[in-house]
Amino acid sequence: MAVAESLQRAGVGKIMLRHVCKLALQMADDLGCVGVLVDAKPQAVAFYCKFGFVNLDWGEGAKASDDLSVMFLRIKDIERVVGGLPGAIE
Repeated sequence: MAVAESLQRAGVGKIMLRHVCKLALQMADDLGCVGVLVDAKPQAVAFYCKFGFVNLDWGEGAKASDDLSVMFLRIKDIERVVGGLPGAIE
């Protein structure tokens, strides 16, 4: 997921994340999806943290890339993200 610089801070990322989370909820029922995993650039980490994503510690040498943070949101937390609770995407 990425948003062009010219469209950042306009809500596009929230719309995209909400859509991905809704798909994950469907996949949880249909396929057993357990959450959403992202490789976040440093400037996007705060965005994902705001919605409950947590950094995964893969151990030394197991990181996706030196400049990316692997972050995860559990399926049971996704309903909060797409619903009307604090931290929800509106």
